[in-house]
Amino acid sequence: MSTAFEPHHSPQQLARMWGLSAATVRRWFEDYPGVLRLGYGRRTTLRIPASVAERFHQDWTALRSKIQLRRRRIK
Repeated sequence: MSTAFEPHHSPQQLARMWGLSAATVRRWFEDYPGVLRLGYGRRTTLRIPASVAERFHQDWTALRSKIQLRRRRIK
């Protein structure tokens, strides 16, 4: 599916879905590939396609798993 025709989320929506702050989600996605940036400067609004959010979440979950595995090996 083309990202133009799929649902897009605001950082606030993803923050509620994932139990995080909107500032954290905005920081994570501000330079992430595939995110739409509307406006410029301090007035930039982000819109995150559902497929981009899903890809990010999968990558983030995999990274967390690797970190936890390394911590277990160190102990």
